[in-house]
Amino acid sequence: MSNCHFVRFLAAAAIAQGTLLSVAVQAGPVFEVAQVPAERRPEVVQINSFVVTPSDKYDPGTKLMFKVEGTANSKAFLTVPGSTDPLPMEEVKPGVYERSYVVRREGDQIERFTNVRADLKRGTNVTTATLKLGETAVTPGQGQRK
Repeated sequence: MSNCHFVRFLAAAAIAQGTLLSVAVQAGPVFEVAQVPAERRPEVVQINSFVVTPSDKYDPGTKLMFKVEGTANSKAFLTVPGSTDPLPMEEVKPGVYERSYVVRREGDQIERFTNVRADLKRGTNVTTATLKLGETAVTPGQGQRK
């Protein structure tokens, strides 16, 4: 019988008999904090900014340049509505990722207020940011493990 169950049993017995009971129980720690060396701690992956230029033209043939700034030495991907797979972005300098995209004449779903997503991955950690074309605000996501 565990210490906790034993204490409950004694308390119930004392209450049933109407007597006062004092019990001292030595219990071990409930949990221990693990000390993880710095090189083994998961790194937080973050996106600081996500922009597109030009930000107001989405006609067929228009070249859009997407830029993400965030955690260096990661893998960045751009997801454009209508594309079958995420498009890899190039790290042009530490923490700066770019990808151009030409709006197609047919079958493209890019227009004003379309959501475009950037994912930044490092190891098992992923962070996502959403850019609504035609707006300057970016909605960064929380880093998460996958």
